[in-house]
Amino acid sequence: LLGLVTAPSLARAQLGTESVGMNTHVPSDDVLDACVDLGVRWVRVDANWRDIHRGPGDFDFGEMERVARAAQMRGLRVYVTLAYTPDWVPRVSRARSDTYGGNDEPLGSSEWVAFVDAIVRRLRPLGVTHFGLWNEANLDGFWEEAAGLDAWIDKIVLPGAEAVRAACADCRVLGPELANVGESDVALDAILSR
Repeated sequence: LLGLVTAPSLARAQLGTESVGMNTHVPSDDVLDACVDLGVRWVRVDANWRDIHRGPGDFDFGEMERVARAAQMRGLRVYVTLAYTPDWVPRVSRARSDTYGGNDEPLGSSEWVAFVDAIVRRLRPLGVTHFGLWNEANLDGFWEEAAGLDAWIDKIVLPGAEAVRAACADCRVLGPELANVGESDVALDAILSR
């Protein structure tokens, strides 16, 4: 029993206080409590553009504010991933092999920039300073393959990073959040070269 009690605290001491995180999507209070119990210090949270930005100027930040406050109360740091095109946003016209619109390439960046600006300004006062721009854009299910990574960089990453920095001088833009499958190293090299 002594080994079970001391092993987690020794592991935490060796890793440091900021080095363990968990992808929680949109966590309940019970999940956040479990993160604390496990010694997790960071939670990665999904802030889905398609769920939050319901139309031009129409945002519902309620769930993200709840998560940010609940995490802060527990001493957890929050890394928010922003992603997925809402159905109302105009898209590049092309034949698509799926019916999921969240992975579609938007026609322009203005709606995306409005969302990024609004959510960063809303979450920064709640202690959130770390933002990722899209999830696993190297997978067709998350960013349509036909659009290509250059379109993702041009329409999402570059304007999104600029919007984060304009809204919050001390915020960080993290990523790319790639799936570690297939040719992920080729995608990473291409992205970093841009």
